[in-house]
Amino acid sequence: MNEPVSFSQSDCHTIPLQLTERLPATLFVLDNQPPVRVRLSWSWRPCVGPGSESKGRSMSGAANLKLIMPGLMLLCFVSTVAGYPFDTIAISAHNAEGSGTVTLQAEDMVWSAELGGYTLPDDPLPILSRDSGHVIATVGDVYLRVPTRGRDGIEFSGYFQAGTSNTAFSMSGPVWTFDPPMDPAAARHSSEVLLSDTNGDGATFTGLGPMGGSIQSYYNGSTLFASLISEVGAPPYGTESCSEAYPAIGFEPLAGPLYDISLGVHFLVTAGDTGTFVSTLTVIPEPTAFSLLILVLAGVPVGRFR
Repeated sequence: MNEPVSFSQSDCHTIPLQLTERLPATLFVLDNQPPVRVRLSWSWRPCVGPGSESKGRSMSGAANLKLIMPGLMLLCFVSTVAGYPFDTIAISAHNAEGSGTVTLQAEDMVWSAELGGYTLPDDPLPILSRDSGHVIATVGDVYLRVPTRGRDGIEFSGYFQAGTSNTAFSMSGPVWTFDPPMDPAAARHSSEVLLSDTNGDGATFTGLGPMGGSIQSYYNGSTLFASLISEVGAPPYGTESCSEAYPAIGFEPLAGPLYDISLGVHFLVTAGDTGTFVSTLTVIPEPTAFSLLILVLAGVPVGRFR
């Protein structure tokens, strides 16, 4: 939060703020730099004196004070409201050897300009049993893309390897919030799983989430949008993939304002087998009937969401 800005210009005496305005937090992205949320604020101050310009500093951003007309000054500053655009990722595993969880804080991830997202600096990442301390499963290649330019959405992907017995994995991706809410909005969720057998007895990937799916998308807290990919099977020493999307074509309108989106992964993998998953949840502002009518009258082709 910003503290009051002080000024030293002797010929311009300010009095307490009379009016303060604040824009919602906005995601800014510079080339080859990680995205950051910033907020623009401005304040009007009556000013007595012939001063032309003054500058100050705030706790979280630079401030510029400029005389825009006699007796009135405009104070503008930009403040960082979130050092990272997401919070945590929790990855859990459970099998006959025990249970364990790895929690990745935002600062544990490294921004990759080449990939346009966040990755793990140490890879692969073993999951240890809480009781014995032994490795019960392994994850790796964790990748997270947060909204940047254009369409808003999150992409979450990773590698997994079951332990010496059938292993259940649970991964809760980050929650992305919209400030202000997106209204109206439409969404589309797509996922793909690649499964490989490593020990010659075939491999099975089974969803443990709602509706039997393995990868879930949510909005506005716990409202389920889609639950995708129920089962994948691979032959001995073979590999099999499966992909699914909802809706199959276009975007599905959401009911009410969109406040946040998130992804979750819950599945069971047969002993020793490996695989990867990638999941993308994309949201866009849904055109209203009035805006579609304007586009039609203007001669702009309009596609259907459904």
